[in-house]
This record gives sequence, structure tokens and C-alpha cells, in this order.
Amino acid sequence: MDLLQAMQDALASNQIHLSWQQTKVYSNMVTCHTLERGGRILECPECGAKMVSYNPCNQRGCPSCGKKNQLLWQDQTQKRLLQTSHHHIVFSPPEEWITKWFEEPADSINELLSIVNKAMKEYIEHIGLTMGYVLVFQSHGKGLCYKPHVHCILTAGGISETKTWKTYNTVMINYLGSLLEGPWKVHTELHKDTPNRILSYLGKVVHGLPIDIEHDVQEDREKKTVTIVDDHCGENRITTLPVLVFLERYWNHIPPSHVVTIRYYGLYSNRYADELKEVRGQIQPAGRPESIEGILAICKKCDIPMDICFEFNEIEGRAYLKTIGYMHSPPKHGEIIHAA
Repeated sequence: MDLLQAMQDALASNQIHLSWQQTKVYSNMVTCHTLERGGRILECPECGAKMVSYNPCNQRGCPSCGKKNQLLWQDQTQKRLLQTSHHHIVFSPPEEWITKWFEEPADSINELLSIVNKAMKEYIEHIGLTMGYVLVFQSHGKGLCYKPHVHCILTAGGISETKTWKTYNTVMINYLGSLLEGPWKVHTELHKDTPNRILSYLGKVVHGLPIDIEHDVQEDREKKTVTIVDDHCGENRITTLPVLVFLERYWNHIPPSHVVTIRYYGLYSNRYADELKEVRGQIQPAGRPESIEGILAICKKCDIPMDICFEFNEIEGRAYLKTIGYMHSPPKHGEIIHAA
């Protein structure tokens, strides 16, 4: 599905309206990976093929560059977190938070994360270990329905007073729930050996990308509907929505600018950097994935990373592209402009 084209059609026919913040987001997305933002020419060091790569908008919710930012977050967080067992805890607040989030999304996100953090601090103090945890806010559930909640990645263990690592594989759900005011729901699952499966799941919702447009959405233009396939615990959940409802939900789920939706605490905070480094030596790592950071593109022929040949702004880019035959319209992002 071409999200931006569908949005342009809906706006042109006055079938949907955006707030001024959403209008700004939309304007940035339209220029993502276009010559207007400048970019670079990439070259394969093996075969010499050249590709044009335009700069991303890095806008929350952008379907064009959001996916790569999600993968980068997953890659960087795997390096930051201990390669040991972790609990995945989901905190679902009372239903009235849906209305609060609609009215004041930024304040609601900050308040929800603050409430969960306070409960986690009290819970960890009760256990008596220095543990690490990450909080991630998510506003949607199945079919992009409105369901603000908080994910927590908690180490299944921590540092004792003697600075040694101790395993703690249980979560006292009833006690943890008692630290929250109101009818909160708390669900937990233990992931053994590494937190990587949790990160793979959460990687789909971080950086303000509500859903993977390319892989999880199918549009029926004749019926004017959109079918969403959610992968939840290995099971596909299917939801079909009118296109306009889908567009409205997609845009409403993009977090406000400058609101931090991912936060690191305990051993995973900067305050405990030395302790975290020390405890890594006590825990046998389970291997680390190859980093994708810094890789801009892979040569389709040689299957190796391409190098930057030179960088350009919009004016310089137009001048260069004209010299190689693009007189009227520039090549698309990722297009090969010189084959091997």
C-alpha cells in the first residue's frame, strides 16, 4: 500500500483532516528519500555499480525510513542489554486512559511511563537486587485499535550487595499489580538466555511506526478496505478496516515530536555504566549479531556493503544528475545509475 498516495487522495477530497502537527509530519514524509533532501552516490567496491541514495526525513511514522530506524534500534539495544534471561512485562492501564491519551498524548505518555517506573522501582527495592529494565510505550493493539500500554524488559536477575550476579527468574505479579492504582492488568513472560526475541517484537513498534506497511498491510482498492495482519505470539490476527479508518488510526498513533517513548533504568541507565560493564564479565555472552549500523546499502550483485562515492545537496545533486543524462526528472531513491 502507498500510504502517502492514499493520504494525498483523502486530503484532496476532504475525507480526512490533519492537525497542524500532523500536517508538519506529512510534509516531512513527502520529501523523504527525495532529491530535495540531498543525498549521496554509493559505489560497490567490487563491481563498480553506482546507486543514488537520498537522505531520509527520520520522521516518526514515516513508512520509508522508519523500518531502518527500527532495525538500528534493535541492533543497538541488543548490544546494550545483557545477553541473559529477561522478563517481558506488559502493563495495561484502566480504559479511561484511552480518553486521556486522545486529549493529551504527550502528557499521557510521560505520566504512564512515570507510573510504571515508580512501581518498578518499588518492586526491585523489595527484591533487593540492582536490576536493569527498559520501558517502551505503545498506543495500539490489534488492528491499530486504541490501547495505550507499557512494555517492560526486566533482567531475570541482578547485582547483590557483594557485586555478584544473582538469577531471579520469577515475577510476583500480584505484588507488582498492588503497586499500581486502579484496575491495571499485568502480564509477564520469561525469555530465557537472551532478550533478543523481545527486542524483535518491540522493534516493530518503536520510533513511531505503527505498522509495517510493506509486509503487514494489504489494500483492496475495489472495496476501499485495508487488511492488517498482526503477528501476536506466533499467531496471525487479521483485521479489515475501511481505508479512511485505517489512515485515521495510523496518523493518530504517531507519537508527538520530542516525547521520549523508550526509557532505560537501573543497570541499563547511564548511572550504572561501570556496574553494567563489570557484570558482563560474570555472564557468558550468547553471541552477538552482526551490526548493521553504518551500512547504507548492499550491492545486489556482489552482496557486500556499498561505499560513499560523494555527497551532495539538492542543487549539487541536480547538476550532477543532469551530466549523466537525467535532464528532466531525477532517479528514484535506491536506483542504479551506473551498472557494472
